[in-house]
Amino acid sequence: MSFNASNKGATAHELVVYQSDLAADKLPQAGGGVDEKQVTVVGRTASLDANKTESKKMDLKAGKYVLVCNLPAHYGQGMRIAFTVE
Repeated sequence: MSFNASNKGATAHELVVYQSDLAADKLPQAGGGVDEKQVTVVGRTASLDANKTESKKMDLKAGKYVLVCNLPAHYGQGMRIAFTVE
């Protein structure tokens, strides 16, 4: 699967994909973001400054995933969404 991440905001963002059966707002947290020691990280972009874009291919098998911006406080501000690969 290919992701095209475009940061159209004024601050840096990133795109991180976790494989998880948990709801998007129920991932374990630490330090203002998702605790990556307790989840399965499938792939991520670099931190993207404003007006930057990155394309990333990830091998996603059938299952449930959560896409997150995991920079400090961004997860808590709602920058997350669950999706399923069939």
